[in-house]
Amino acid sequence: MSGLGLILSIARDALAAQQYGINVTGHNIANVNTEGYSRQTSVNEAREPAPYGGLLLGRGVDVTQVLRASDQFIESQLMDRKSDMSTSQELENYMQVVEGLFNENSEASISMMMSKFWNLCQDIANNPSGSTERVALYEHSILMSDQFKTLNTDLMQIQTDLTRALSAGIVQINEITNEMAQVNGQLVGMEAATSIANDLRDKRNTLTSELAQYIDVKTFEQTNGSLTIITAKGCVLVHGNDNYNLV
Repeated sequence: MSGLGLILSIARDALAAQQYGINVTGHNIANVNTEGYSRQTSVNEAREPAPYGGLLLGRGVDVTQVLRASDQFIESQLMDRKSDMSTSQELENYMQVVEGLFNENSEASISMMMSKFWNLCQDIANNPSGSTERVALYEHSILMSDQFKTLNTDLMQIQTDLTRALSAGIVQINEITNEMAQVNGQLVGMEAATSIANDLRDKRNTLTSELAQYIDVKTFEQTNGSLTIITAKGCVLVHGNDNYNLV
């Protein structure tokens, strides 16, 4: 192709490339408030020149790929920190509840009641026949026993709440890993047929970040683009388009 035909072909392809870039920009703008979305950029590349009259003539431009503004190392570090933060927050919340139950700054605290109990025992040791000392120890023993029973009930309630929270967390983990396995299957199929599925990768990253709030996980991307997810202790949660539920 030469002459006017080549000029028109180059112009047509240039317009198509610029239109593609505008579409990508519009996609970025439309998703500016979408959680987990990564900015995309179209990459243009000059076509290989064609020989003509002993010279090499340029043949215009092609859009070769759409890059996703993402750093896997940074994303992995953020996921780890998010997992650590979620663990610390949950631990702090329950420790504050337990701390409130023991309430060591109160006169009704376990340590204060135990201290008073031993002091009353010492009073009886000093005056074994004293009825006042005996009554005081008896009444305090009942009070302390009631306190221990109340504390035991409260601690058992915390244990029940923890068990329910763990059960609910396992349900959420299984739902997330099931969805991630589905995304894996869609992503592998799409990338095998076309190019990098940026939006699906964003969705998968969002799910991985959400999963990290429940459990410490490690991720490994396979050569076909699918993501394998294992727990910190080596339990496989997602491999390819299969997920393995926690029970």
